[in-house]
Amino acid sequence: MGEPGLRSKAAFKRLVTERTRLINQARYFLMKRGIRVRTGRHVFQEELMRLAAAGIVDLSNRSNRSCRMRRLKQTRSAAGLTPSALR
Repeated sequence: MGEPGLRSKAAFKRLVTERTRLINQARYFLMKRGIRVRTGRHVFQEELMRLAAAGIVDLSNRSNRSCRMRRLKQTRSAAGLTPSALR
């Protein structure tokens, strides 16, 4: 079977690898929504705590789409590209 210490080291390495994978997936998810988080487990944890404490971040797809549409409308109106001007 192998030495018990080696099995626990391998298990620990698998757990760390899984944790890293999950953190990277979450960082990608946040990045797609315009929230940049630096690398590092502790940095990620602190940023999540800050976002949760602020309570202003809604990460649902629906709110993300509506936010993008609102920004698009604001950009178009600022550029004078309103629907009536396009007719």
